[in-house]
Order: sequence, then C-alpha cells, then structure tokens
Amino acid sequence: MRNAPSVIHPVGRSFFLGLLLVCLALAAVAVVAVWALTPVEAQRGQPALVAALVACVLWGAWASVCWWRSPEGRLEWRDRGSYADGIEGSWFWHGAAPQPRLLHRAPELVLDLQRVVLVRLDGRWIWLEARYGAASWWDLRRALLASAPV
Repeated sequence: MRNAPSVIHPVGRSFFLGLLLVCLALAAVAVVAVWALTPVEAQRGQPALVAALVACVLWGAWASVCWWRSPEGRLEWRDRGSYADGIEGSWFWHGAAPQPRLLHRAPELVLDLQRVVLVRLDGRWIWLEARYGAASWWDLRRALLASAPV
C-alpha cells in the first residue's frame, strides 16, 4: 500500500449533488412543458401529460428526501504509522454514534472531479467536497488513492 498521511475530513450534504438534482428536475419540467405546448390529439395527450407531471413531482420529492437524509459526519484515514504494532492503515466513519466505526472496506473511488469526489462507502454513495474541509482535502484524496486496490 502506498503511504498517505492520516486525515479526518468533514462530510456534509453535497451542494454539488443538490445542484445536480435541481438541474435534472428543471430539465424534466422543461420536457413536460414542451410536451404540453406541442399539439397532439386530445385523446392521448391529457392522461400521459398528467402522468408525466405526477412522475416529475414524485421524483423531485424522492430526490429531495434522499438529499436531505444524506450522511453527515467525518471520514477518517489512519495510516499504518499511527499504530504501535505496524498494521496497515484503516478507514473510520464518525457519525452520530459516540465512537467511530471501523470500515471493513476502503471507500471505493467512483468519480473524481478534483474538488468533488463520489465514493462508495459500505454500500452507500457519498459525495465528498473540498468546501467542507479545504485544509484536509488533498490529504483525503491521497488517502483514497493510497488505499485503493492496485
């Protein structure tokens, strides 16, 4: 494993994800609006248009709830030098529980956009952003790459 410094990075609701969801919702509403303004036969247009509008509203509500419930806490990497017995580094999640939880698998880096990264953490997709901890951002990215399988 390549060496990376120990780091603790705060994780909050992703502004990037929120912006992405708003853009998708606006695009869906625009498609429905264009569809509503396009002349079609009255018999097939109304029910399908109402169904599309209801689908947009339901998706928007679901996306808002998912964004609001996104995990918040701190992600920690402890390198092997932090341990007296020399074992390899480990990842920890500091959430609502008083004690940090040891992650049995390293966060899987899915998408790296430099200031925003998408990781898979114990089966959940989490967006990490530099704006929550600018001082620890580059150390976190090094740790993500160092703990990735070769």
